[in-house]
Amino acid sequence: MAGERSAHLAAGAAALLEKPASQLEDISAKDGWQPQEARDYLAEEAIHTTARLLASVVHVDEASPETLYQLNHVRLFKPGPGDSVKTNDGTRLFVSTRVLDYSGSVTLRMREKAALELSREVSANDFDVACQQAQLSYPVLCSIRVLVRPRSDGAAEHMPPSAEAGAQHASDISAVIVEAREQVWNPPTAAALALHPLLELLSESPERMVVARLAEIDKSPHAGLTVSQGRVSCECVLALVAATEKSKGNAFGAGFRVLTKSVVDCDIWHNGDGTGEPFQGQLASICSPETLTGFTLHPPRPGEVQHALVVISNVTENAATGQGKSLTVDGVEQVGEEAVPAVVKMLQKLAMLARNMPSAKSSEAGRANWSSCDLSPWKTGKRARVLEATPTDETILFTLSQ
Repeated sequence: MAGERSAHLAAGAAALLEKPASQLEDISAKDGWQPQEARDYLAEEAIHTTARLLASVVHVDEASPETLYQLNHVRLFKPGPGDSVKTNDGTRLFVSTRVLDYSGSVTLRMREKAALELSREVSANDFDVACQQAQLSYPVLCSIRVLVRPRSDGAAEHMPPSAEAGAQHASDISAVIVEAREQVWNPPTAAALALHPLLELLSESPERMVVARLAEIDKSPHAGLTVSQGRVSCECVLALVAATEKSKGNAFGAGFRVLTKSVVDCDIWHNGDGTGEPFQGQLASICSPETLTGFTLHPPRPGEVQHALVVISNVTENAATGQGKSLTVDGVEQVGEEAVPAVVKMLQKLAMLARNMPSAKSSEAGRANWSSCDLSPWKTGKRARVLEATPTDETILFTLSQ
């Protein structure tokens, strides 16, 4: 398909060059003509939504109207060695990216500008090399803008490769991350609650990231994790910790295994300063030599702590050694002491959104037919003016009983 289209365009260009000047028209001389500029997705307003709602838009049979969406406080999964990160012709990045938030997950493609912004790589080639050598690094939390529009050429860029062959609807809709930045530490507002009536129409998914304290995390008997005494299922947990001693890295294959012990389990519900109780266990990470520094926590001085946001993906019980739980850490974002109060407020609101997310109204809930509903993600979501910022609205209230 791509080869035929390229040949067709080349033939058309050759025919155009052969035409005499008398048969050509200078469109720039027309009244009202203006050259086309690259679209500035940061200058536009975007519709605030969540990962699960976005998945319901791109994974349906009917086409969605062209809409620019914004998702805040999301976790983006980076590609690894062996993954293809470029277009078919190899000229630019077009990265398959799984997006996770408190509501669910969706798999999208990310354009080159956004991929370089998040990874801090200089060029597409640098990004590809870092990917193949397991050196890529994304922020723990991101804010993204996603352009969704009907397709005409049949490429299913928002679907994972394994799903393309069996997903007939994938040819109808294009969904691409066009902008992405590291999330600033601002909390979600009540604008997120306006999306809950839509979430009630969809089936629940454990493929999500929730906020919890380390002591709340348990391994699910099926897959993934649970928090709040098993009441909430999830894929991973976002938590605030404080290291009281430096992490230790030991050689592990071609990389390192990083252990962080003597960690404070920060109590986000009662202590706005990031204090808490000692965690009876350890944090463990596997990383490459190039990413070792990012996974290492180091208090600045004796008697002080190093705060960090961590993403927990697994739990191992160390009953035989009496060392408590070992929590697998997939992401670390160090938090300066001056930012701790803002991070605590953000985590409180994110935790409340996850724990109060509505259950499906019907046992038959699944893929919503938004075209026949009074509500839809593109009608109901509030407008976000600035990437990284949440739509202006009332604060989300919480109670300490949570």
